[in-house]
Amino acid sequence: MSPSGQPLPPAPPLEAAHARQVTALALRLQDGLLQRVSAPARQRVLLACAAREHDRAYATHPVAHELVAARQIRRRGLPDLTPAEARIVALAVSLHRGEWQRRLAAARLTPRARRIGLRLAAILRVADGLDHSHLQDAAIVAIRRKSDALEVTVRPGWYAGNLQAAQAKADLWQAQVFPAIRLRADPKAPKPPARYSGVVRPTDSIHLTAQRLLYALYRRLADNWHGAQDPLHACFLHDFRVALRRWRAAERFFRPVLHDPTLRDFNRRLDDIGRALGPLRDLQVRRDFIAAHHLDAALLRTAAGRRHLEREAAALAAAARQVTERLAQPETAALLTHIRQALRTAQPDPANHRAQRPLRPFARRTLRETAGRLAACDAPRADTDPEDLHEIRRAIRRARYLMEFCAPALGKPGARFARRVKQVTDDLGQIHDADVHLAHATKLGGAGGRALERALRAQRDAATTRLRKHWRALRPRDVL
Repeated sequence: MSPSGQPLPPAPPLEAAHARQVTALALRLQDGLLQRVSAPARQRVLLACAAREHDRAYATHPVAHELVAARQIRRRGLPDLTPAEARIVALAVSLHRGEWQRRLAAARLTPRARRIGLRLAAILRVADGLDHSHLQDAAIVAIRRKSDALEVTVRPGWYAGNLQAAQAKADLWQAQVFPAIRLRADPKAPKPPARYSGVVRPTDSIHLTAQRLLYALYRRLADNWHGAQDPLHACFLHDFRVALRRWRAAERFFRPVLHDPTLRDFNRRLDDIGRALGPLRDLQVRRDFIAAHHLDAALLRTAAGRRHLEREAAALAAAARQVTERLAQPETAALLTHIRQALRTAQPDPANHRAQRPLRPFARRTLRETAGRLAACDAPRADTDPEDLHEIRRAIRRARYLMEFCAPALGKPGARFARRVKQVTDDLGQIHDADVHLAHATKLGGAGGRALERALRAQRDAATTRLRKHWRALRPRDVL
């Protein structure tokens, strides 16, 4: 029940699956630890209870759900547990996230109960970190006893951050449990057959697939958000922009089935952020092109070239400041928080029977329509208007995202077609970048301006040649 006395609602699907995964991982860690430290079998029961209950209150109290759940356990108890055992479980639940030192000091338990609760909490924190993605695809492949530590080999799954989160949450284990734990990635982990293997599962419902995919992409957004605010780290900004575009594409893909106005509003607000990031990206591409082709010196020989480089540098600095300010706004942080909470607490609508159908038929039908539209289009020509070419590029990019999202449900033909669409998207992207840069370069004149224009036209011609080849390789019949 909540602090008001009302029973807590059933766990949403994403949370229920997370609780099952954390329970399995925690028990696996407990079994490995028991090889070094003896403990009564009853503690395994308490650990399983703590893992099942650790996020039970998230749907109603996402900010302090661990404290609400612990309070409920202390007040109401748990089936088949004594009051003393319930208090131990409550301590473990309350310590499974955040600062544990202060909460531990406030716990009122006997020394023995405190030691047991600490051990359970230490295991629970690591297990919870191993499913930080809420995708249930991380696995413990081996536990070995070393002289100085318990070495745990982990296959982190689609989201590499699972291992990093578990390492960060191992602080309680390192401080309070002997032996220490050492987590390492499995060097023999197989390469996934498709980009979203492990996220998209063919037998899941459309609703659950949407939740899993949108939450996985949210994690990419959140992980790169802080780094994207620093213009010196262009890789974070790039990954943030890519995750943002993919999140919006996934929401549009599932919109006709989910009919969720909250997600649609998130999409609109993310679009506003994406538009603010575009100018900086274009300026970075132009700067990197000049540096890669060693054109700085040629441009510096003329007054027009020097002014061009100065204007570009000033515009780049101004755009970087605007991006930093936009991403650092409290509204951006609040939006990411709201996305996380909405996805983790979403319950399927019982009246929406279409959303409960399996993903595979829906994916096949959608991709047949997308592939058919591609087959009906003529390949862009070298003289195609840049604005029209940009619109074609955006449409192809959306088709690419749909192909990648659904490739795990379509097998090898879907993954192969997704790769071919990506090649076309990359070619169109290089043509678009050259067109944008040419609009500036043709005004420069001088030897430096002419050299820059020649390099840009060479890139455009090469990309156009590749585009014709890759467009012919698109065979929609592979998925029709």
